[in-house]
Amino acid sequence: MKDVAKAAHVATSTVSRALNRPGRTNPLTAEHVFRVAREMGYISEDDARCHRSAPLTKRFGVVIDMGNTALISALKASATESGYQLIFLDANSPLGELGTSCQTFLKHVDGFLIDSEKTKVELNAFVEHHPLVWLNRETSKYDVVIPDVKQSISEIITFLRSQPDARFTVMHAEGQSWVTDECMDTVSKLSKKYKLDMQVINGVTNSVNSGYKVLRHWERRALSNVLVFGNLAAVGFIRALREKDPSALQSVAILGVGEPQNGLLALPTLSTLEIPQETIARVAVKRLLEKIHDPNPGAKHAIQKIPMRLIRRESTRIWRQH
Repeated sequence: MKDVAKAAHVATSTVSRALNRPGRTNPLTAEHVFRVAREMGYISEDDARCHRSAPLTKRFGVVIDMGNTALISALKASATESGYQLIFLDANSPLGELGTSCQTFLKHVDGFLIDSEKTKVELNAFVEHHPLVWLNRETSKYDVVIPDVKQSISEIITFLRSQPDARFTVMHAEGQSWVTDECMDTVSKLSKKYKLDMQVINGVTNSVNSGYKVLRHWERRALSNVLVFGNLAAVGFIRALREKDPSALQSVAILGVGEPQNGLLALPTLSTLEIPQETIARVAVKRLLEKIHDPNPGAKHAIQKIPMRLIRRESTRIWRQH
């Protein structure tokens, strides 16, 4: 018991109560002790399952930016198919308030799905003993489901390198999302590697109005291909350019990153690197259910990368000509 207590960072008496007197220990603490004891070989997997201290609630806690409606809808659909309800916690809340909310709901959910730029080590301390899947980082410490950013951005850079004029402008808003920041980092590294002429316009949020207003900044940099992180912003940019100089749309490639359906709001229709929200949600819910029903499978944490699909439409037609 001393070995388990040391590994679990709890008192020996806590281990004794958890293993020998079910119901006398906090459910989360008991589950944590069972997990550690099983990893160390002191109890079997069947024993750990039998000792599960609380019935399933059939609810997940979801820490997410409430503005991420696409992922929220996808998570709702996947959870409903699995017979689960979701309790949403606003990731934009102050960390202390968010941590308190997580602790409040610990007994009311079977696990957590977390997608938030703010959720670093501090938040993990509140929920680490619960089944948990992260949707916004790549780490070997936790189970992760994320888009395959590096592979997808490499495909875009390959397109740009094939053009007679490989100059391009990136429009984004730093800190807008994990995907945006990860994409931006990958674009920067590959541009340096292949010596591409890349200009950056920061502060472009994912809204039609923000994309519309950025046209004047882009014009100062001379005509160049455009990569916009946020399809609504890309739609706004296309509308502004169409009003100002429709002929420019014949010589400039414009690509958005985001929801494909939003790209249909533009003329010409917007080519899109799709963030596969539905697939991410489906895989994340499936993985969380696996962890709930087998909370300590004795395997390494899995990092699952979901391919991002490049949907080519009219706004990149010049790429087809070469």
